[in-house]
Amino acid sequence: MAIVSQPVRIGTDEHRYARHTPARPHTRDDYPGAVLLVAPPLDEGTRCYWLLKQIAERLAHRGFDAVRIELTGAGFGWSSAETARIARWQQDIADGRALLARLCPDARKHDILALRFAAALVPTIGQWRRAVLLDPVLSGKRWVSELTAKRDRLVERNRNAQLKATEYGGAVLAPELLESLAMFSGSWPEADDLTLIATTGTTVDTPLVARPSETTSETTSETTSETTSVAVDCDWTLPDLPQLHDPLLLDQIVEAFL
Repeated sequence: MAIVSQPVRIGTDEHRYARHTPARPHTRDDYPGAVLLVAPPLDEGTRCYWLLKQIAERLAHRGFDAVRIELTGAGFGWSSAETARIARWQQDIADGRALLARLCPDARKHDILALRFAAALVPTIGQWRRAVLLDPVLSGKRWVSELTAKRDRLVERNRNAQLKATEYGGAVLAPELLESLAMFSGSWPEADDLTLIATTGTTVDTPLVARPSETTSETTSETTSETTSVAVDCDWTLPDLPQLHDPLLLDQIVEAFL
């Protein structure tokens, strides 16, 4: 049976919508919960649209509610990238979590999937049950440098292309955003379980795992973490990224929630 997603208004702006993929019928006792899927900013969000759509549908078949959101100025949304700000992106995630709570009242705790730089924006939003991060980038400076490399490759491939110095990911960014990104450094989300999924050739930092104290049996933190490598080569600086359609990547992400 096909599962169809539904547009749902998010936040206070009447033009902003998320996509809710409802779970298959369930009882409160066998309900696994709800997942917020956060696309990365700019055109990386557009590139991840199919991947997140498929993940939402697979999670719904497993009994999860899934809500997909796009950050301001990203994906297929109405907003302009020139209006994007880090604080606005963080508020987008906060609005997404509030929407998750409203749509899924049976979910006692919430899970989140964040891709790329969206992972750096999650910590300010509070505690999660599971946080799954795909190729996370916590440094705004590093993320902009990768966008720059992608832009340069695009210009090289299309030698007649004329791109502005402030054009990244198919959009012109405000100088204020570029300045704040250069100084921004995120941290790992607050979650009971933290899973990092790294595609082939991608280097991600490894968070500290909670370990028992030498003098007591207690751990210094209740968070457990896991880093998983998947044999799919995603070079995010390439103009084209068909590897995001690889079933192996899709399966790895979905399994992290089960």
